[in-house]
Amino acid sequence: MKICIPVLTQEGMNSPISSHFGKADHFAMFDEETQALTFFSNTGQHHGGALTPAELIHQAGANVVLCGGLGVKAVQMFQQFGVQVYNQASGTVSEVLAAYNAGKLPQANDMTACHDHAH
Repeated sequence: MKICIPVLTQEGMNSPISSHFGKADHFAMFDEETQALTFFSNTGQHHGGALTPAELIHQAGANVVLCGGLGVKAVQMFQQFGVQVYNQASGTVSEVLAAYNAGKLPQANDMTACHDHAH
């Protein structure tokens, strides 16, 4: 399974999570099978690209997204793609993965999504 986390900088497992999903500069992709951590740039619409960040992450093969907050449209797109999304994450990639594995992150839905840009 591949887990995607929006991050501010590329510092390996110490990369700090971006609280604003769509405006993250990079995405960390953790492959549970190989334990490999890779990064790719967010070239989505917030950064002048043609695709949404959700479409980029789906194309990259993510099965799960762990984030601080994200909007309703992103939640709905991920649901259409069959990608599970968990929100209310904070800290570093390592801390977010530990919280997810411990079952401490709630699954995102229309009610828990951000309804404005004040994340």
